[in-house]
Formats: sequence, C-alpha cells, structure tokens
Amino acid sequence: MKAKKQSEIVEKYWEGKSRQAEEQALLNSDLSGVATDEKAYFESIKQFSELSLGSDFEAAILEKISADEPKIRQLNPSWLLKIAAVFALGLSFYFMYQPIPVLEESNEIAAIEDPEEAFEVTKQALLLISEKLNKASAVDVGLDKFEDARNKIKQGS
Repeated sequence: MKAKKQSEIVEKYWEGKSRQAEEQALLNSDLSGVATDEKAYFESIKQFSELSLGSDFEAAILEKISADEPKIRQLNPSWLLKIAAVFALGLSFYFMYQPIPVLEESNEIAAIEDPEEAFEVTKQALLLISEKLNKASAVDVGLDKFEDARNKIKQGS
C-alpha cells in the first residue's frame, strides 16, 4: 500500500470515517507511510487483534466459576479480643480524663440577722451532731462487748 493512501486512511481513522475494510488493509500493510507515534499505535492494535482465546477458554472459565464455593468469613477470636481490649482501653481513657468538677468553697459565713432564727439553725445543727455521736457511742458499746468476749476466750485457752 502506498504511503499517500496509508496517510489518507489514517486521517479518516482519526476522524472516525474509515471503513472496516480500510482499517484492516492498513493493519495488514507495512505502515511505512505513517508517522512513528501512529505507527506504534497501529502495531499495538495489530498485535491485539491477532490474539485469540483457546477453544476451551469458555469451558475452563465456567468450570472455575462453578468449582469455587462461596467462602464464609468468620471473625477470628483473637481479633475479637483485640477489638474488645482497644474498646475497653478507649473507654477507660474517656472516663479517666474527664474533667473533675471543682466544688468552690464558700468563704462567706452565713449571717443570720434575726437572733431567734440563728438560735433555731444552731439548735438543728447541734441536734444532728448529737444524733451522729449517739450512734457512734452505741457502736462503741458493741465494741466493748466484743473486746470482753475476746479476752475471756484468751484466758480460757
């Protein structure tokens, strides 16, 4: 095929106006009238068109597809333990680094102007303290009984 004819077919090819027979004739020729970059392109097309699959290709693919059983993936117990450990660690860091609310102590003394009201508030506070101390002395009596029993056991043995 002449170089001028080849270049015309290449022009038609890039414009998308070439026929199948012209393209095949171009691929079968020696491509001497084509630029070097286009020549490499058409040679790769020629090599690709010469590739063919074997007659048993389809049967081999179907056999391979039917032979493959679906795989059921399960979580490895060691992975579950690692995930749980990371979760526990993250949760502990979350609670460990929570800002601790600071209770502000009031430096002001409650000043009650009315003497009778101040007496009542003081009376209630002292009664509360007295009640707590009475409970503690009841426990102390129980401890005295325990101590006596322990001493008797020591003397008996």
